[in-house]
Amino acid sequence: MKSTKTSVVLFLSVLVTASCGGGGGGGNSPPPSTGINTALVASGSVIAGVEIIPNASRVISTQAELDQFVGRAGALNVPAEYRSVNFTLNSVLYVEGSGDNDPSSSVRIVDAETVNGVNMVSTEICGIPASNPSGHRPFAMYIVPASIRTAMFTSTQHSRPSCITVSDIQATRVAAGDLPLSTPPLVSPTRVIRNLSEWSAIASRIPVGALPAGYAPDFTAVTLIYLEGSDNDPSSYMRIIQVLRSVDNSVDAAYEYCGNTIVMLPTHLPYALYSVPKTAGTVRLNIQVHAPPNCATTAQ
Repeated sequence: MKSTKTSVVLFLSVLVTASCGGGGGGGNSPPPSTGINTALVASGSVIAGVEIIPNASRVISTQAELDQFVGRAGALNVPAEYRSVNFTLNSVLYVEGSGDNDPSSSVRIVDAETVNGVNMVSTEICGIPASNPSGHRPFAMYIVPASIRTAMFTSTQHSRPSCITVSDIQATRVAAGDLPLSTPPLVSPTRVIRNLSEWSAIASRIPVGALPAGYAPDFTAVTLIYLEGSDNDPSSYMRIIQVLRSVDNSVDAAYEYCGNTIVMLPTHLPYALYSVPKTAGTVRLNIQVHAPPNCATTAQ
């Protein structure tokens, strides 16, 4: 029998999944198990071309090791507040999927529990498996109590829409193109927009005529995602690959920068604006960087 509880642990609302083993014959009692409190704090895809690490999933309990895996994941894909952790209070569960050719694949924890003193973590890879993977590897990071120092990991593979840890969210492209070079720089050029004040700051940047005529977002129904880059590649662009909702109600928008990222004095400012159904929970923006002809999206 399985039961799922939602509790507040540490500083986040998290999903706790406790699994009770089925009783065997002869009156044997199931082994004692205790659910491990987990909080999803980062996800995305590891940087293209990084070293392949067999069985990369692990418990991280030192800052030095966390630094290594933040670098592997790409610092932009790990919120700043989780790039360093107080390891006297917490450990980090890092899970990574095997290589595939699916830029929208994800990996999430299904169950995390302690059984007879052994920490056991089961994960789901949601995506299309590949016999000859290109090197795309999804990852996720979870905050757990500091008492968790080791774990055994198992994994299952499913394809959408049969995945149990994530569901798809429709993303509608509202506008995309290039900003005038005179556009002043933004401190945070990619952002989630939930109200008119935040929208006004972005709407003034978008060239006249790029938005649909009379466009006025209804923030009771939608959330906007704005992407912006800076480079020297006149053909570069930014596009959303996939938007996923996890079981903790957080949302991950995977987006791609397709082009040459080298910037000395920028001569090109690509942007894209998307609308998704209104979400009140955490929205993480996860970048994948590719160069033609290996981009996952098209400019059209």
